[in-house]
Amino acid sequence: MNYKSKSSCVIIFCLLIPAGHACKKDKVLLPTVTTFRITDISNITAISGGNVLNDGGSSIVSKGVCWNITGNPTITDSKTSNGTGTGSYISDLTALQPGTTYFVKSYAGNNLGTAYGNELSFTTTQSAIVSEFRIKNLDPPSESYIIREGNCGEAVLWTICQYFGKQLSQEQINYIGGNPGRGLHGDEVIKVLDSLKIPFNLREKADSWESTVDTLKNIIIRGNPIIVGVKIYPDLHPEWYADHFILFTGTNTLYKVFYYNSICDSYSITYEELCGTGNGYSLVNKYNLLYAVEILLPH
Repeated sequence: MNYKSKSSCVIIFCLLIPAGHACKKDKVLLPTVTTFRITDISNITAISGGNVLNDGGSSIVSKGVCWNITGNPTITDSKTSNGTGTGSYISDLTALQPGTTYFVKSYAGNNLGTAYGNELSFTTTQSAIVSEFRIKNLDPPSESYIIREGNCGEAVLWTICQYFGKQLSQEQINYIGGNPGRGLHGDEVIKVLDSLKIPFNLREKADSWESTVDTLKNIIIRGNPIIVGVKIYPDLHPEWYADHFILFTGTNTLYKVFYYNSICDSYSITYEELCGTGNGYSLVNKYNLLYAVEILLPH
């Protein structure tokens, strides 16, 4: 049987786009940000913050809160800098005047410009705050865990675990951190906190060491301990910006000291010493980086 071949017709449709009518990119808008209520008001400090709900289609390059005493504050007034990206953040308002009313707004900036949140106001107290702050139930462990490179990470985590009712040995804590065969490093400390669902804020930026100390002081004043990475010998292992962990458990703003746990004992150290470059616990390093983990205690 013979089959006749059939020719096929191919129809090509061309879509012509007139010049000047190319596809438009999504329009970039200003971010959307809200202001947190003001808390922990003293005569010279307060706590606020914000939440960047939407980046407007362009990455968030700055965020924080700004304040003044006349109303409608902007980033040309006093402000904090709380990093980049969307999400919530906490801001420490410092260097305030006693008995003064302040106006506060959150802000967030992208490539288009700066957007502001709702405006709030508060009044600082007239009297000085109590100088002594001690966070209870944060005693250091009574025994050391013998392990290569020391157990400072395990020791501070043991204290935090005890506070949250998690009865773990330092050996168990080390295992949760990855069982590295040595004391835990910074990222392994974070792994333990994440695994045990202990809430925290990680702070890794230092504008100046004096302002950083002030920020750490305010964290303590609002009742949260801090795991802090310090240098012991500034010229030893300069490639590390921290080589020992201590736990800040209190402060005295009159005498300008922090109380802290190191391994099995409690000590105090002055704000000035923490900004020093000699031997001894210091925050100063060549990278201008900070390792400070604020543990968010239930209040």
